[in-house]
Amino acid sequence: MGEIPGDEFVKIYGEDFGKALFYTHNHWCRLFVIFTRYANLFGKSKERVELLNATAGGFFGAVQDNFHNEIMLGICRLTDPVKSVGKRNLTLRLLPEFIEDIDLREEVEAAISEAVTRSKFARDRRNKFISHSDFAYATHETEYVPSGSIIEIRAAIRSIHKPIRLI
Repeated sequence: MGEIPGDEFVKIYGEDFGKALFYTHNHWCRLFVIFTRYANLFGKSKERVELLNATAGGFFGAVQDNFHNEIMLGICRLTDPVKSVGKRNLTLRLLPEFIEDIDLREEVEAAISEAVTRSKFARDRRNKFISHSDFAYATHETEYVPSGSIIEIRAAIRSIHKPIRLI
């Protein structure tokens, strides 16, 4: 998308669509930066993780958990429904309502559907562990909720960016 300031998005796409697209893209960029830092620290090699653990295991464990939780929340925020508790959300799912070109709208909707599907692991993790304390999970009555591998996370983040790129 280049280095186009927010007011340029408004000039190009109109007030509501410009703001929605600009801020959705910014949220994706923030998510991508956090994921890149996470992957560079904890996803490069077993030896790197062992070095981090030997150097300051408690500290880097907290860093890993915080990055991971923020990534899960970021993926969910960008793929959440248009409304929650009657309030409008800034989400990919909001964007198609602004697109007048039917073919483009359908292509964007298909890409959003793929992003929502690829983000299921993050939503499950958020709902049972990060945002809420699911009773059955917390009391070990149900199995561990997988948090997504680096590969799954990367695929979800790429799929989230696809509808933005299409526009």
